[in-house]
Amino acid sequence: MKDKKAYLAAYYKANRERLLAKAKQYHHDNREQRLAYHASWRARNQDKVKTTREAYKPRWTVLRAAQYTATKEESKAKARAWNAAHKERVLERSQIRWRTQRAKCQAEQLAWRRGNPEKVRRLSRDWLLANKEKVIAKNALRRARILQAVGELTVEDRNRIAEIYRARARLSKDTGVVYHVDHVMPLARGGKHHPNNLQLLPAVENLKKGARVQHAA
Repeated sequence: MKDKKAYLAAYYKANRERLLAKAKQYHHDNREQRLAYHASWRARNQDKVKTTREAYKPRWTVLRAAQYTATKEESKAKARAWNAAHKERVLERSQIRWRTQRAKCQAEQLAWRRGNPEKVRRLSRDWLLANKEKVIAKNALRRARILQAVGELTVEDRNRIAEIYRARARLSKDTGVVYHVDHVMPLARGGKHHPNNLQLLPAVENLKKGARVQHAA
């Protein structure tokens, strides 16, 4: 038995590259079959999988950290590419983690923000520049809430409001005239911040109108 083990060890050492290449090709050619087999085996041996994970967790943590350090930039590039190709899956995972581990997620976000103040300011500035209409709509919603002018808004209502603000931006750009989103019934007079109470007016007319109700001619 010892002679056989010694022979196999020597054989592997002498043919390591060829054997690794052969195994890699086999795994590539039979990927779906291997995945199905492993999934089935793990389902049948959940206790064994859990015990093995717990036993090897410290070792795997050290190995993964060392591998990440050695290939940090390459790992980041691969992660960005994978996330870009699986946006819906990434979003779903993030939402599940946020719902199940809200306190931990909030603590992580706070720690990251405190440790990266310059990056936080840069990302916030870039987002604001890229989402001007969202910012305007959000600010209007906040002002309306302050005046207690917002009722129950459905998802469709919020989407319609956002579209009105996008239309304002397009109209201002196409005509060269600055337009405002105006409340037909002013908030100060009990009007609601609701899509049915919003209209587009040239900025000059909106400023003249103020908190008055605009009657049809």
